[in-house]
Parts: sequence; C-alpha cells; structure tokens
Amino acid sequence: MLAVLSPYDLAARSPAAMASLLVAERVVTPLPQAGTGRTARLRELLDAWSWTGPLWRQGLLVPAEAGGEAGPLAAVLRLIEADPALTPLRQVLSGVLQRPAANQRLWLDAIALDLLRSGERGPDPGIALPIAAAVAHLASEQGLTVFRPEPSARPGLRRAERWAFRVGVPVLSAATGEQIIAARHVLADTLTPLGEALEALTALIRRGVHPDDLANSIAGDLEPRAAAFDADVAARRATLIKAVSHPDLPPVKLARVSLTGSLEPPDALLRAAVRALPPTASGTPPDVRHDAREFGLAMPPIAVIHVRLLPFEA
Repeated sequence: MLAVLSPYDLAARSPAAMASLLVAERVVTPLPQAGTGRTARLRELLDAWSWTGPLWRQGLLVPAEAGGEAGPLAAVLRLIEADPALTPLRQVLSGVLQRPAANQRLWLDAIALDLLRSGERGPDPGIALPIAAAVAHLASEQGLTVFRPEPSARPGLRRAERWAFRVGVPVLSAATGEQIIAARHVLADTLTPLGEALEALTALIRRGVHPDDLANSIAGDLEPRAAAFDADVAARRATLIKAVSHPDLPPVKLARVSLTGSLEPPDALLRAAVRALPPTASGTPPDVRHDAREFGLAMPPIAVIHVRLLPFEA
C-alpha cells in the first residue's frame, strides 16, 4: 500500500504516523523544499527529524514537493483565493502562505517553525490546514491512501457518514526509524499480508464500491489477516522488544489503534474548516460549493484510514 502522511503527524510521531510507517509499503509526506538554500529553521527541523533518517535511506519514507506553482499546496491556495464559498478561510491563512512564491525563504521558515512548535502549542491552522488539504490533493492525484488521526480529535471535522471498514491492530508507540524498520523485519510474515489486505480494500473504496459490498473482503481477508498479525505480535513479543531495543534508543511500548477506512472528497478538510468557523453576518454558515474543474480539484475521491489510539496497550 502506498500511503501519504501529513508532516505534522510525522513531527508528532502520532499513532497515524506509526501505523502508516508500519503497514504501508511506502509513505509519502509533503515537505518544504529548500530550492534557494536551507534556512536556519529548516536545518533545525531536519535535526529534530534525525530519527527518520533510516526511513528515508530505505525508501520507506519519500518526500514530495509541497510547494511550487504546479504543486498541491499552490492548487489549494488558488482554490481558497478564488472560491467565494471559501472566503472565510482567507482570514485564517498565514500571511506568508498567501503568496509563497513571493518569498520562499519566509515560507520555508514559517512552515518549519510551525512543525517544530506544533507539539508544544498545537499547529497554526493558517499553515496546517492548507498543508492537510494539500496532502489530500496529493492522495487524489497519485492514488495514495491518507493516514490521518481520528476526525473527532480535530474541531470542525465531522466523522465520515459511512465508514467502509474498521479493524484494531498493535503498533509501536513513538518509535524511531531504526525501531520501525526492525519491527517490520521481525513481523514481515504477517505484516505484509495485512498491508496487502488494506491495499485491496482501499482500492475498492476508491472505485466507489459500496460499504455493504465490502463485507466478503473484510470478513474473508482483512479480519483474518489482522487477527494473524495480532497473534504474531503476541507470540513474538519478546523477540520484537529485543529487536527494537538499543542502549542509545528510547524504550518502545506497543500500543493498540483502530484503523477506520472511508471515502472522502479531496476538499473535505476545507469544507469542514468552513463549517467550524463562526456563522456569517447573515447568521448561517457559508455553503461550500465551487466549480472544482476551474480550480484543479475535479479529482477522484480519496481513501482515508483514520487512526485512533485505543486506551490500552497492545
């Protein structure tokens, strides 16, 4: 399965990041690209992300250009600028993001600083929202599966009206790149089939197969493979803990998460953000409609796997 992850989840080592890096064949994340040279903030961010080094070197984690005139972030910013229904979001945007091409170094600094500070005070919605929408745009454009935290954890983002599947699996908690790679090696016999089952289901979701018609694939494929993976983790727990343990690395715990698959339009986050804003002067929230073809969002819907940390260890 080819997945895409927000850099905010990567920065936080969130359950969504841990799940995607464990079960996916490859994980794409959009990053600020230092075409004009690295800024001090970007260097600081890369230092903070040194734990991801082995993942990049193995090709498990892959960068995607976040900016550029033809990039997904630019498409999202054009949509927000041109669509009257999204007018309220223009007030939310960080000023430097409104014209990223005008001063790329300021743009790089703003994103890098927000990623560095997001764990302390939460992300700046004026930066994080368009980046999250760009992740969805990238997923639609390239047929990737978005791994994202459970919607209820994000104000204004409603749960999917109909989810296609839900399964619980164990994952590492806040692991380093080396530890994730070691776990993938130890658990490969059952982890690979689980990833293949998730890939097959998300492909069906993207094709528009109704959730009721996925029952056979879930009961006959996903659930048995998830159960086999669960049993494998339990049987090899001592081997796994030994493989991921190192004197120079922090101890790792096993956590349990739920993976909930659903289908969304690529601009769902933008529409949810408008709904979360205060009502307009007329007293009603703005209706979020647009001619997507004009702004580059006439794109296929996306498969999303929402990840929720369950209140007990694996």
